[in-house]
Order: sequence, then structure tokens, then C-alpha cells
Amino acid sequence: MKWFKHESDAHTNMKLQALIDKLGVAGYGYYWACVELVANQGGDEFKITKNKHWEQHLKKMLNIEPKDQKKYLVVLATHNLIDLKALKKGDLYNNKLLPLILKRQAAAKAEAISAQRALKADTQSKTKHSKYKHAYNSSSPRPSSCSEIHTICMLS
Repeated sequence: MKWFKHESDAHTNMKLQALIDKLGVAGYGYYWACVELVANQGGDEFKITKNKHWEQHLKKMLNIEPKDQKKYLVVLATHNLIDLKALKKGDLYNNKLLPLILKRQAAAKAEAISAQRALKADTQSKTKHSKYKHAYNSSSPRPSSCSEIHTICMLS
């Protein structure tokens, strides 16, 4: 199963707020069903062609009347939430998914690099400290001053 993240405050987006104002939460839900369908079935182009019968699938899945579905699609296209040119050809295309996914991938990559650097720094720090730990063994008397510790470190 494919998955994607979306902003937890997506409903406050101006375009989505206009959609909610126009169609209510049913229209908002229809939009997310379209996004999910495109993300799942649209391939790398984030487009579902009419020969995949996506309109019938959504109509059946959401139990929506054909006239309501047409109205929802027109409003989505009017608010630039789906591509109007693709819709006129009978295709469902969401031109917002690719930039969103690329942004998320870049953020995930940056996070992974940061985590790798932190792990490397932690490992190097532990290695450095273990070197000094071996300079002092448990049978030796405990150093009593900073200068003794410094001497032990210099000897290792």
C-alpha cells in the first residue's frame, strides 16, 4: 500500500477552505478521495486516464450521484485542486502531488543525513572517550588531580 503525508492543517489552506465553503465537508472528503486515488493509482505522473474508469470508481466508492460528482469535479478544477485541462480529456491529474512529494523526500533525506551525522559524532565521541578509559585501569590508584588525569591522557 502506498501512503503519503499531508499537512495536519490542510483544512486551513485557502483553496481547501474555499472548497469547504462551497461544497462542505463532503466536497473536502471527495477531494481527499481523489488525492488518495491519484497517489495510489496514478503512477509517477500522478495522473489517471479515463480508460481506468476512475469516475465510476469514485462514484461507487463514495456512493455519490453523477450530478454531484460532476459538480464536485468542476469546483475542484475551478479552485485549481485538480487540473482542468486533464479533466476535460477525462483524466484525473493532481499537479500538486509531485512538488509535495519532492518536498517531503528532500526533508526526509535531510533528516536522514542529520541523523547519520549525529550517530557518527556520537560514535566518534565514544571511541575518543574509550581511548582515555583504557589509559587508566582498575588496579591503578585513582587519579587525585587534574594534572594526574592529564598525565594519564598524555601517556595513552
